[in-house]
Amino acid sequence: MSECSLLGWEKNFQQYILDPIYGEIGLTDIEIKLINSRTFSRLRNIKQLGFIHKIYPSATHTRFEHSIGTLFITWNMLKRIVEQLESENKTEILEILNDDDVIKAVRLAALLHDLGHGPFSHSFEGAMKNLGYKLDHDVISNILLTHNINRRYLISLKSRLKIKKLSNKVKASRTELSNILSPKLRELILCISDLDYECSFDVGNFKKIRYFLHELLKGDIGSDRIDYLLRDTYFTGLGHKFSLSEVLKNIYYIYDDVYKRLLLSILYKGKESIELLLLTRYFHYEFIANNIFNSKYEAELYHSLKRYFKNNNLNVIDSDEFKNFAIDVALSNDWIEKDLNIKEELTLIHSITLLQFTNFINRYYFYRIIEDDNLRKKFKEKIIEHINNVTGQNLKDKIYILFNIGKPRIPILHNYLKNYIIGKTKISVLTHDNSPLLISLGKSYVENTAMNIYATKDIQKKVQDVIYQDQDFYKRSPFLKQIFNYINTDNLNEHDYLLFSIFNLCDPNVNKTTFQFSKLINKYIEFKKRNDPKYSLNQYDYRYDPLKKISFPYPTKIYNSLILFEVCKFTNIEVMHHFKDIINGEEVFRPSYEIVMRRHRWIDGWRPYYYPLSTTRRAYSGRIQRILS
Repeated sequence: MSECSLLGWEKNFQQYILDPIYGEIGLTDIEIKLINSRTFSRLRNIKQLGFIHKIYPSATHTRFEHSIGTLFITWNMLKRIVEQLESENKTEILEILNDDDVIKAVRLAALLHDLGHGPFSHSFEGAMKNLGYKLDHDVISNILLTHNINRRYLISLKSRLKIKKLSNKVKASRTELSNILSPKLRELILCISDLDYECSFDVGNFKKIRYFLHELLKGDIGSDRIDYLLRDTYFTGLGHKFSLSEVLKNIYYIYDDVYKRLLLSILYKGKESIELLLLTRYFHYEFIANNIFNSKYEAELYHSLKRYFKNNNLNVIDSDEFKNFAIDVALSNDWIEKDLNIKEELTLIHSITLLQFTNFINRYYFYRIIEDDNLRKKFKEKIIEHINNVTGQNLKDKIYILFNIGKPRIPILHNYLKNYIIGKTKISVLTHDNSPLLISLGKSYVENTAMNIYATKDIQKKVQDVIYQDQDFYKRSPFLKQIFNYINTDNLNEHDYLLFSIFNLCDPNVNKTTFQFSKLINKYIEFKKRNDPKYSLNQYDYRYDPLKKISFPYPTKIYNSLILFEVCKFTNIEVMHHFKDIINGEEVFRPSYEIVMRRHRWIDGWRPYYYPLSTTRRAYSGRIQRILS
C-alpha cells in the first residue's frame, strides 16, 4: 500500500460532474469506469423515491445521482475529520487514513452503497415482502462485490436471500465489477459497508478506523442519510431542510482508548444543527415515505406483481426459480415499466392511525401486532376473514392491507466538548441526554403508524359497506388480544420495555386499566426480573474524559439498551463527580457514569418511577455483564 496526504488527494480527479445541490463533484479514473459500467449505469433508471413523482412531479431523481452525491458528502466529512486530526497531530490515525487504498475504498464504498437497489427502490422491496419474499438491496450489493474473494461470506449472503445458486445476470455483474476493482479494494469496501464481514487478509490497523468509516457512511448522521434528505427535499420542493455547512462544521471525532477505535461525534455547541438534520428526517417520513397517496401506488405495484407472477407460473415463493427471478428483476433496467403494465385498479377504502385507538392497551396491542411479521399476517387474515363472512364471498385476492410502521428511532450520537465539565456545568456524552427533541421524535415516529385497506374497484362498494357498518371491529380489545395471544412470553424483549413506556403502560396513575390485563403484566414482571441485574457498571473504573478523548467505553448495542431503559424511566444514566483536576489553572471535573435502577411499588414493593430520584435510588456496581440478545 502506498501512502499520500488525503487533503492533497484531489489531484487524482480526472473529471467533474455538475450537481444541482453541491456544484462540482470530482471523480477519479476508477470511479469513472464504475459509473460507466452496465451494473452501475442501470441506477439511472431507478427512481430514488419510487412513486413519489406522481405526487411531487419534480421528484424524478434517481439512485444514480444519489450515489454520486453520497460520494461527495463522504469525501467532505472525511476531509473535515482529517483536518482536525492534523491540527492535533494525531499521526497514528492519520497514517491509516492517508493510505491510498483506504482512501479509494472509502470513496468507492460510498459510490457503490446502493448498487443492489431494484426498480422503484424501497417500494419494490416492500411489495416483494408483502408477497412473502424479503429482498434486501444491501445483501445484493455485497453479493456483487464478493466475486472469488470470500466463499464463506458469499454462502452467508445467499442464505439470507434463501437462494442456492446465483443467476447468470448476477454472475455477469460480479464479473464486470471484478474486472474494474482489485480483490484488495473489494475487501476493504466490504469491510466498510458490512461490519460482519471478516477480511481474508490482515487489515492491520485498519480495524481502528473501520467502525468510524462505517458510521461516516451509514450512521445516523452518515453521508448516505445526509444526501438523500437534502436531495429529496430539493427535488420534491419541500422546504424542510438542514444546513450541510453547519453539519460539516460541527462533526468531530473521539478516540476510544478502551476498544482502540475512532468514533464519529458532534461538537456540543453544534448539536442544534444535528437536531435539525434529525427533524428533517422525521418530516421526510411524514411527507414523503409514509405519504398516504404513495402507499396507494405501492399497493398497485404489489397487486400488479402478484398478478404477473401468477400468470407466469411463478407463484411458488419458496422456489429458487421465483427468488432468482426476483433478484434479476432488481438488477434489470426497465422491467417494471416495460413488462409489468401497472394499472390504477385499487381504491383506498379505509385508513386508521395508531392515535385513533383511544385505549393505551389497544395501541400497544395494535402496534406490537403489525410490527411482527407473523402476527401482522394473522391480523390481515382475520380482517379479510371478517369481510368474507359478512359479504358471503371470497374476496381474498381483491383486498390489500398495507402498513406504515413507525419505528421508535433514537439515534446513538456522541457529544464532544474540549473542556467537558468546568466548574458546576454538567454535560452528558450522549446527545439524547442534552436533547429532549431526540426522545420526543422517537415517540412521534411510533404515533404515525397506520394501516391502509385497499380493494379493487369492482368490489369497492361491498368492502366499504362492511368497513363503515362495523369499522371498529379491529379496534376492539377481544379482537386484538386474540391475535396477540399468539405471542409467547419468551418473545417479550427490551423492545417491549420501550413500547410499555411509549404507551404509558408503566404508570398506574395514567392508565389504571393496566392492572386488569394480568397476563400482560405477568409477562412484563417476568421480563423485568429476568433482566434487571444485567445492567450495571463500575463508577470508578471507566469514565469519559474528552481531554484525553476517551469515550464512554461500551459498544453501540449497549448504548441502545441503556438509552432504552432510561427512556422507560427504569434506569437513569447520571454523571457522578469523583475526579477533579487543575489543568492550566482551571478546575476541571471529570465525570464517570452510574446506572440507577428505578423500581415500581406495584411490581415489587419499591416506589414508582415518577417519585423524586433521590427517594428511589439504588445504584448497582460491577461492570455491565452482557448485552440483551
